[in-house]
Amino acid sequence: MVKILNKTNEELVIKELVEDYIDIMEKCDEERFLALWHPDARRFGLGNDKQLHSFSKDEIVKYSIAGLKNLKEQIPNPEIIKFTIDEIISISTSEGVIASAEIKWQMVLPGSKGSHHTFIQFAKKEDKWLIVNVLDKGYEEES
Repeated sequence: MVKILNKTNEELVIKELVEDYIDIMEKCDEERFLALWHPDARRFGLGNDKQLHSFSKDEIVKYSIAGLKNLKEQIPNPEIIKFTIDEIISISTSEGVIASAEIKWQMVLPGSKGSHHTFIQFAKKEDKWLIVNVLDKGYEEES
């Protein structure tokens, strides 16, 4: 899957958080999802329309986690919804208080597949890493 050699403990923690971020979205675990985010975090996304959209933490939950949970309840085979990391391109930390990760990942939904290139920024608050910003370029295609 993802191989990171000779990384610091902080970088390994960030790697785990990135993996959790994707896994939590796939499982629609709202409580764990909210715990990843700083209260003032933002998510920016570019989709097929090539327009930059901005979401607050509450909007992220409403449009991603709640939307996916609703979709899973409406389809006969919810297990077909899969989120997988293709590659963690880079992880960097600075002085143990800020970090960033660049990843490529896939999202498979009924009737479509999305390829995403995502940058996630983290900050440490009270000894806990939290997401402060996500910039995602996703391209969705019909399957």
